[in-house]
This record gives sequence, C-alpha cells and structure tokens, in this order.
Amino acid sequence: PWFFSKKITCRNKFKEFPFVINFQGRDILKSLVNLLLLYMFSNYFKTAFRYFWKNKNLSLISILGLSVGLSIFIVGLLYLNHEWAYDKGFTDYKNIYRIETNNSDRDVSLTTPQPISDLIKERIPQIIALTKFIEDPLLQPLLKINDKSIYINHLYFIDSSFFKIFDFPFIYGSRQNAVYNPNDIVLSKETSYKLFKNNNPIGKSVTIGDGRAFVITGVFD
Repeated sequence: PWFFSKKITCRNKFKEFPFVINFQGRDILKSLVNLLLLYMFSNYFKTAFRYFWKNKNLSLISILGLSVGLSIFIVGLLYLNHEWAYDKGFTDYKNIYRIETNNSDRDVSLTTPQPISDLIKERIPQIIALTKFIEDPLLQPLLKINDKSIYINHLYFIDSSFFKIFDFPFIYGSRQNAVYNPNDIVLSKETSYKLFKNNNPIGKSVTIGDGRAFVITGVFD
C-alpha cells in the first residue's frame, strides 16, 4: 500500500536521532469515506426533518400509513409462520396427513364421514395409524370437580389412536394407554393447574357440561 512519511528530528545535548512516522493511506481513505458518509446522512436527516416540519399533516398521514402497513405485514408473517410450523413439534410430522372432503369444485370440508376410516385402512395398507377427533359445538366446554368449575377453550372427543400420531409429552400418566376406556379424559397442563394446581390428578373424576363423568388418565404438556 502507498504511504507517505514525515521525518521528525529530535535534538538533545548528547546526540541527534530521527523518528519516522508512517501514515497508511488506506486508513486515511477510510476516515475520509466515513466522514463523507456521516455528512451525507446528516444532510439527508436535516432535509427530511425540514420537509416533515413544513408539511406536518401530510407527514403524519404518511407515517401512520407506513406504520399500519408494516403492522399488517408483520402480522401476516406471524400467521404464515404459525400455519407452516404448528405441527412441527411432533416427531413424525412429515408423515402426518389430514383428510379433507371435496363437496364440489370449490367447497372443501375438514370433516369426513365416520365410516371412512375403515375404508381408508382397507384401501391403503401403508397407513400405520389413523385417528378421529371431533369438537362438539353444542357442548358447553365446562369442567366440574366437586364445587369447583372452569370453562376451557376446547373440548375434543378422540379415539385411542390419537396419541400414537400426536406424541404430546406427558407430565402425568402414559401416552400409550391414556384413552383406553370410553370414560377416560386427558387434560392439558394449563387445565390441570387450574383445577388441581401442582397436584397429581390421575384417577380423579371430572364432569363435563352435559353431566357426564370422566376419569383423568393423563396430563400432557
């Protein structure tokens, strides 16, 4: 790299000796570029501030529009990320498929007739496990135990194959035999804490909104 030198001579009463100081031209060039960039951006900020100050109403509308647009964009990204990744918490998520029903060319339903599961198993022997679950919209999502009752967000009816496909980690109980009997019920960690705090609820009975009693066989995370 090119450089220039400046020779400095120091004298004392004993001897005379030179100091040579080398200034690297590359460092000086970087400093000049940084100063130019700083001046350029400061000039841009001053110009923008003056424009905003002179046109306050228009500037306010522009800033609000930009803020709303960015907010919608971020919310859209979060929604897409959830839709693409909500099932990746399961071990074999790449081999899990949801069955849909095409009622017409444009109408797609997420519900299927109950007998179709047996037909699918007969026609597609490669299927390892198949499960059915349903949320009754008419059933009040209310859980009662003794004199305590809470409302929950969702209450699903599932079969014994559900936890073979969706391997939720269990805090209490076992995933293999969690829903073996028709009156078995499995609670989420949040629901179990609301009813029993940090106590083990296995074997205790709860009543749902229509009065049916179930025995707690597991708590999943």
